[in-house]
Amino acid sequence: MRKMSEVVVIGGGCVGAAIAWRLTCRGVRDVQLLEKENLASGSTGRSTAIIRTHYTHEVLARIALEARIIFERFVDEVGGDCGFRESGFLILNPSADREVAAANVEMHRAIGIEASLLEPGDIRQIEPRIATDDIGIAVWEPHSGQADPDGTTKAFAAAARAGGAEVVTGVRVTGIRTSGHRVVGVSTDHGDVAAQHVVVATGYWSASLLAPLGVDLPITPTGHTIATIRRPAGFGPPHPIVSDRVLGSYYMPEGESLTLVGTTGPDGSAVTNLEVQPTPASQGFEQLAERLLTRFPTVGDAELLGGWTGVYDCSPDLQPFLGPVPEWDGLHIAAGFSGHGFKLSPVAGDLVASGIVGSPRPELTFFSLSRFAANALITAANTYSVPTLG
Repeated sequence: MRKMSEVVVIGGGCVGAAIAWRLTCRGVRDVQLLEKENLASGSTGRSTAIIRTHYTHEVLARIALEARIIFERFVDEVGGDCGFRESGFLILNPSADREVAAANVEMHRAIGIEASLLEPGDIRQIEPRIATDDIGIAVWEPHSGQADPDGTTKAFAAAARAGGAEVVTGVRVTGIRTSGHRVVGVSTDHGDVAAQHVVVATGYWSASLLAPLGVDLPITPTGHTIATIRRPAGFGPPHPIVSDRVLGSYYMPEGESLTLVGTTGPDGSAVTNLEVQPTPASQGFEQLAERLLTRFPTVGDAELLGGWTGVYDCSPDLQPFLGPVPEWDGLHIAAGFSGHGFKLSPVAGDLVASGIVGSPRPELTFFSLSRFAANALITAANTYSVPTLG
C-alpha cells in the first residue's frame, strides 16, 4: 500500500473499481483502490446484475444505454470477461400505466434505444408461457440482459492496474483526514495514506464515513430478498428477464434451469446491523415463488432452493449521489444507487472521474449531492405506479 496517492478510491465494488479504471483512462495513474475485504464482497457480489435501459428519466436512460453498449463490447472497451448475455428484458404493466409506458418508449426510441410496446396478445410472441390476463401493456427491450458482477468488478480492477493504479484488499479505511476545508487523505487499519482526492464508493457504509465530517448523506440500507427456484425439466428453454409491475416482482433466468425472483420496489426491510454481512433470508421466499407460478403457470413443479438477502443503499429519490461533496474540496461521492449501481457502473465511474480531473460531464449536476439539501430530488414526467429498484 502506497503512503501517498493523487486519488484514493474507497470501496472495491463494481462502482469503485470502475472509478479507478476510468481515472486511469483519463490519464490519472497515481490511484489507489482500497477495499476492506475482497473485490465484489459487498452488495455487488449479491447483485442479480441485470442490465437494462428502461428508465423514466432521459438522463438515466441515456447513461444506461451508454453502459449497456460498454457491456456488449466489454473485451474491447475494458478487457476481460464480464459474462454479458443478451436475454432480453420484458416489462409487464397494469392497464393504469398504458400512457406512461407509451411515453417512455417514445422517449427511449428518440435517444436510440430499441424498444417496443406490446399489447397483451402480442406478448406470447416473445414468451408464450406467460399468463397475460392481468396485463394492460408491455415493453420489450431485445438487447438488454445480464452479466457476472464478480467477473465484471475484477475486470475493472485489472484494467485499472494495467493503467497504473494499485488495488489493495484487506485494508479498512477508518476515517477521512482533512485540513481546513479540504481532504488530505485517509486513515486505515494499516496506517495513513495522503491524497489530493478521496472518493467514497462504499454503498450503504458511505454515510458513516462522511458523518464525522458533518456531511448528511441520506442513505437508508434496505434489504432485498432474492429467491432461487429450479424450473421443472419440462419448462423448456430459459425465459427472458421479466419485470412484472403487476405483481411487483422480477424473474431472471440463471443458467439453463434456475430463475432468480426479487421485488421491483423497496421491500421495506430496513437493515440496522451493518457490521453483520447479510445472511440468507428466513422468510419471503415462498411469496416470491408464488408470484413466479402466477406469471408462469407451467413452473408448477418447480423447486424452491432458498435464496439470499442483499442490501441496497437507497437514496430519497432512488437515484445515486455522484461527484464532488460541496463542503469539502477534494472529496467525492459515488453512493445511493438504490440497486442501479451495477448496470450503470461503467458510466458512473467516468462521471466521477470527470469531476476529479476538472472536466466534469454535464450529468454530474443531475446527480449532485446538493440536490438533497436544495429539496430538488430527481423526478420524471412519466412515472410508473410501482417504483423500481435494481
